[in-house]
Amino acid sequence: MPMKAFSENDHLGLALRFEVVIDDWELGSWSKCTGLDVSFGLCQYTEGNNPDFTWYFPGNTKYSNITLTRACTKESTGVVMKWLEKQLKTPTHGNGSITLKDAWQEEVAKWNLRRIMPLKWAGPSMDASGSAVATETLELVHEGFLPLAG
Repeated sequence: MPMKAFSENDHLGLALRFEVVIDDWELGSWSKCTGLDVSFGLCQYTEGNNPDFTWYFPGNTKYSNITLTRACTKESTGVVMKWLEKQLKTPTHGNGSITLKDAWQEEVAKWNLRRIMPLKWAGPSMDASGSAVATETLELVHEGFLPLAG
């Protein structure tokens, strides 16, 4: 099926506009998100009496860890710190989403993540001789965003 050209009515997702929510915690907007991918494992079986023929079967599905990065602010970094503190006291596998938005802040795509847990948080590297914006990074582990079979 050939791809159609974009029309003026198409609302394209902007890589710089996305929000993260985990359970009831709105973790806000981030400047970078990596690891939103899935790999499909493959199992091969070569028939004993026909070595030129190989059977392929689905293997394990693997999701990468998601890494979020943004500038530190009093409000947004504070929310993440409170969420991490809650996870420290009462670890839970929450559900959440990453929502991609267009130029009008309308939803373009949404990935619903299952059983999310924080893996790592990293604060800014500070240097009095520099002029860079302080950033924070949050790494999340999850059990996937594709609907479960069955």
